[in-house]
Amino acid sequence: MEPKSSNKIKAQVAGSFTFFLLSLVLYVGVFFFTIFSAGSASTLMKKAAEKERQEKQAVDLKETMREASVFVETVSATIIGDDIVTFLSLLENIGDTTGADIEIESLDQAGAGGSSAGIFIDKLSVRLSLKGSWDEVFRSLAAIEAAPYSVAVEQAQVEKNKEEDLWRAELTFSVLKYK
Repeated sequence: MEPKSSNKIKAQVAGSFTFFLLSLVLYVGVFFFTIFSAGSASTLMKKAAEKERQEKQAVDLKETMREASVFVETVSATIIGDDIVTFLSLLENIGDTTGADIEIESLDQAGAGGSSAGIFIDKLSVRLSLKGSWDEVFRSLAAIEAAPYSVAVEQAQVEKNKEEDLWRAELTFSVLKYK
């Protein structure tokens, strides 16, 4: 009888050992699956965070481009286009509005040098004289300086003509113009 029970014990030990080995292999498999799953989850989270960062950068870039286009439009509005006549008409209208006599004595176009994004800029130098009452001359000078262009006053001289009882102003200024 002993050989049967010894065989039975051996069979039970072999079965237990086989069960132990299968459990160990299953445990190791689950362990590595969990590690690799966590690694791919981590990779997915990193990719999601990177995509979110890129989307935020795209929104920021669109906002920056919008702000830049507003700035370019604002700056472009202060530069005379191809039509100098419109600018000269503005000067005449200032005289008509304020009552001062405005005489454009000279125009001189000189390159301001350099370029920006392929747009070349010239500097248009304007010399004019004004004649009228103190109020008319002063308001004309203020209107020219406040014109919707990039006006830089280079020289101004105001004096009273005692013989005519009028004020006279000589003004030299420059304004930016597209070539």
